Amino acid sequence: MKLKFIPNLLTLLRIVIIPFFIYFFVKENSSVCAILFLVSGVSDALDGFLARHCRWESDLGKILDPIADKLSYATVFFCLCSKGRIPLFFVIGFVALQLLHALGATIIYRSKSMVVKSNIAGKMAGLSMFLFSFLSLAFYDKMANNLTAINLVSAAVLVLIAGATFAYYVEYFAIPAKNAKKNIHN
Repeated sequence: MKLKFIPNLLTLLRIVIIPFFIYFFVKENSSVCAILFLVSGVSDALDGFLARHCRWESDLGKILDPIADKLSYATVFFCLCSKGRIPLFFVIGFVALQLLHALGATIIYRSKSMVVKSNIAGKMAGLSMFLFSFLSLAFYDKMANNLTAINLVSAAVLVLIAGATFAYYVEYFAIPAKNAKKNIHN
């Protein structure tokens, strides 16, 4: 096996963790869920680090990584929402923004024949989702009494995700279009 496939294997590990996460969530073992999610997050950071710094990036990895992210977060958010630990508006907003993001990535791929990488805004949104998810799992038992705080934090994280989605569109649509107009007029 060539080492350049390690990032993709780490991404697949995140997908394999999902059914185990669901199993332990149903069994109400939030500690194991928090550990599984932490392993998932560390493998996400490690696969990105290895792909960039060892030049093991691949188009497959650029596609699989966000899919693994979306599946992991959707799983955590649906599970937490099912137990009333995060609000339904957050899950609906998350799903809507992820669909919008996937649509944008598809349009970019079809129009420019390129697979887009995450930008800094996307990384900040990902970090906020990771922290929100991990802390929600780590402090699962304490969350039932703090619904106002949870709603406020949920809204703030949703705003960060929406901001990252907007920044994504600006970076890949508006800025290239602006530069293209400059080149036409020069």
